Amino acid sequence: MTLTGTFFATGEVYCVARHFTGTLNITVDFNTGAATGSLTGGGGGQRERMSCNSDTAVNRTFSFTAPLNGSIDVESGALSLSGIATGTYQGIVYGPQRTSFTDPIAWPLTINGTVVKASRTGNGTIELEWSGYQATFTGDWQAGE
Repeated sequence: MTLTGTFFATGEVYCVARHFTGTLNITVDFNTGAATGSLTGGGGGQRERMSCNSDTAVNRTFSFTAPLNGSIDVESGALSLSGIATGTYQGIVYGPQRTSFTDPIAWPLTINGTVVKASRTGNGTIELEWSGYQATFTGDWQAGE
């Protein structure tokens, strides 16, 4: 069974709220317990001048993809997937001197939830870990066939 859906996650790093949205595809095999998938997403955040004792404004955007691997409990439908979200992190710092940058990202992510075989739907939670800043972004996903 292949499900297609969306996700939304939020978090905060250095006083900048971040949001991430995107799509996911999940394929589960209720005979073997295998689960795979993929995720594509992006998002961003902005800090205005003078917040968090800073005299600079920052605008950041992110884009990423991730292959997913894991398992599904064939009895309960409990789903567990993990992967590494890779992509880019771009930003512009506005202050005394304007600076722009582009950096690669590689964030571990986990997806947990439940797939209901009868209705061919699923939902649960998503967690992305921005290890360079020791931040975690959490949210929800939902999908259907």
